[in-house]
Amino acid sequence: MEKSYDTPEIIRLNSLEDIERKLKEHGFITRDRQGQFKTLFYKGIYTKGEPAKCSLYGFINTNKYETFAIEVNGKKHNISPDYFKEMQDKKFKYKLGGNFE
Repeated sequence: MEKSYDTPEIIRLNSLEDIERKLKEHGFITRDRQGQFKTLFYKGIYTKGEPAKCSLYGFINTNKYETFAIEVNGKKHNISPDYFKEMQDKKFKYKLGGNFE
């Protein structure tokens, strides 16, 4: 018998205002000094630690925690908001721990 896991539904963010509101809920700084929306970066295993522009398109809320739904290089991934926030720091370095060949 196969185990079945319920996949929580992704709640889509349909506007820049929705995205900005969700980011601010988690303490992100969303605008630069000129008032322009900041570019979001992913710097993890899916890019071998190299910074890649990405977009937040939704989130999953399980009543215990919230997970961001992001798109990186045309692929969709889920990530902890806290970890994603760490990645926005210019000093953040992903430590490669696996074999990427």
